[in-house]
Amino acid sequence: MEELEPAAPAGWYPGPDGKQRYWDGHNWLQIPPPNALSAQPLPEARNNSLFKPSRRMWIVGVVAVLTLVGVGVVIQVAADGHDAKQAAIVAADGEKSREEQAARDKAKSDAAEAARIAKRAADAQEAREAKEAQAAVDRAERLARKESVSEIEKSIKKMARKHVREGIIDGPVIRVSCDPVAGGSVEDLSEKTTVFQCFMANKDNKDGTMSGHYYHATMNWGTGSYTYGFGES
Repeated sequence: MEELEPAAPAGWYPGPDGKQRYWDGHNWLQIPPPNALSAQPLPEARNNSLFKPSRRMWIVGVVAVLTLVGVGVVIQVAADGHDAKQAAIVAADGEKSREEQAARDKAKSDAAEAARIAKRAADAQEAREAKEAQAAVDRAERLARKESVSEIEKSIKKMARKHVREGIIDGPVIRVSCDPVAGGSVEDLSEKTTVFQCFMANKDNKDGTMSGHYYHATMNWGTGSYTYGFGES
């Protein structure tokens, strides 16, 4: 190694091999010369002024992308699961709503059926009561008609006694009985007028028969009035 004068200042100096060496003022330093540093090629990415990631960076990027995709898939799965859960809740609520509506409809139907049954029972009870009331009215009417026949018989008996006194017929007046001959029975309430033939007995024949005279009467059930007279109807 060639040595310079000790008084040489620090700096780069050519060596025997033609390469630059650095003198720090005391010793030669083994450092690459400046032209050697500037001659070293820059990385391809810097020479091209474009950044090209290394294989490791590509792997990291792919892993990151896959991670993000996986996270997205997980999020989507979670979202789908949430949607499915919500759909299940909605379906359950819908089923519950339908069941509640069905229960309300059944309750209404049962109530309507109960109301119809109650109405039929009330109508039947009303019909029975009306029938019983009409039967009571009919019984009262038949009893009134029989009493009216008794009144007719009393009136004819009174007339017969007068006829005995006047000598028109022979006495005595034993009894008078009237039977309907037109207009049916007094039990037939549809008849509004009834004609009676009345027999005034004045002699007992001792053989279960009576002798006497006939009278007649006509009863108007609507007005409750009657007429009567001597002789057959």
